[in-house]
Amino acid sequence: MNDRSRDLCSRLFEIRHAYGELLDGQDQALPPDLADKLLAVVAEASRLSLPDVAETARSLAAFQVGLGQQAPDEQNLGQIRLLLGNLVRRLCPESLAGDEYPDSALVTQIAPSGTNTNERVALYLESRAVSALLHDALKMGGFDPFPIQSMEQLAASEYGTAPAAIVADLSLCRNDPHTRKTVQTLREIVVPAPHLFCLAHADDFPARLEAIRLGATRFLSKPLDTEKLLAVLRGVTDRTPHEPYRVLLVDDDPAMTLVHGAHLAEIGIEVREVNHPAEALAAAEAFRPDVIVMDVYMPGCNGLELAGILRQDETLADTPILFLSAETNIHRQMLAMDLGGDDFQTKPVTPEVFQASVVARAKRARMLKRTRTECRQMASQLNSLMPPQQSPRLSLVWRLDSMRRLLVSPTGSSVRLSALEVSLIQHMGACPGHHASREHLIATLADTHGAYDGPRLEALISRLRRKSTEKCGMKLPILSEYGRGYSFAARIQIL
Repeated sequence: MNDRSRDLCSRLFEIRHAYGELLDGQDQALPPDLADKLLAVVAEASRLSLPDVAETARSLAAFQVGLGQQAPDEQNLGQIRLLLGNLVRRLCPESLAGDEYPDSALVTQIAPSGTNTNERVALYLESRAVSALLHDALKMGGFDPFPIQSMEQLAASEYGTAPAAIVADLSLCRNDPHTRKTVQTLREIVVPAPHLFCLAHADDFPARLEAIRLGATRFLSKPLDTEKLLAVLRGVTDRTPHEPYRVLLVDDDPAMTLVHGAHLAEIGIEVREVNHPAEALAAAEAFRPDVIVMDVYMPGCNGLELAGILRQDETLADTPILFLSAETNIHRQMLAMDLGGDDFQTKPVTPEVFQASVVARAKRARMLKRTRTECRQMASQLNSLMPPQQSPRLSLVWRLDSMRRLLVSPTGSSVRLSALEVSLIQHMGACPGHHASREHLIATLADTHGAYDGPRLEALISRLRRKSTEKCGMKLPILSEYGRGYSFAARIQIL
């Protein structure tokens, strides 16, 4: 270790000492210049060409500045412990004493979706009436519901009687000291792991964050839509084995497709390998992959060109494309993403990271396909209910009174809207049945209501749908389709 490295370790020792008592659970005031000391480590690590150390120290400094004078809670302490431990392991591993910086979980692990023939569902609810209602609905849905009085009761149950899911009030979970431990223990010993669904009247960020920290797989707002709960339960406890994910590998190097194909086959993914870019389109049309993984540099047709060709095919327009390449230039990586890529990983890639990335993309792709199929089935059912001489969906007429900010459903019930919601309905209702892209809607709303972005648009539409269901007893006919945007699938009369 040279003098400059020793200096870096010395600086880190001071920082470790400053955090010491705080991480031990003592109420300690941190020195006001702690962030400055961390930034000094950033500067020194950059001079020593240690970019990973510099980035970790910079993250910890930013985290400390973000906390300000706020006392860190257990979640924040866990993040500090993780970042500080990474610095020590990288710079001064010989100074570590046993389990000084144990790995901290950034989030309580949730139960994965997958095949599960277990029909048992535990109900941990405050209201007996709601419990009875859910009991009957779940019974009719093919499940075996049973009530519990505490999480401790569930933890004491025998292995064979563990539920596939727990439907619980967030308020009960919050006040039950055994909630998190019980959920974690069940997920460690029960296969398939049980899910936790939290119910709450408050549908806000703090409530959802609390549910996530307890290990909830889903958050459902009250009043509860039992049909939605049944759909979610069926979705995460799929009773029939799903088809293996399909991945198309495109690389001019047969050795690479062989290696990456073997990594994916290890986790049950069906792989089709293509070593000539010109054959990729035909292979994709025949194989119908959930994900396409391709190299950037290939003779005859490079990966960026191939992505453009694949995106021109409507049946492949929504298929995730993951670039796997030795390219490290950030601008070329950005260009790849701009031309239709969904992810970019640099070779050599860690097999576990590669597998997780492919599975995550495939899972979301399947979910979107299922949603589109359900929308088409719903539209078909709606069409069958209409007299033949009428235009199917568009024969349902909604009325918008923009002056009074009222939206009136075809049944005559109404819901009051905000000015922002009125603008959205007016714009979408101008061309019923036609898609408006997310970007176009965001730009339109921003013109009249100031700064706007994607998450706010999605939150606005979600809130509109919920209000319509609650006040009008009908779902608002705003349909979303991945890659195309939103459409108002009914006629609307603007007053």
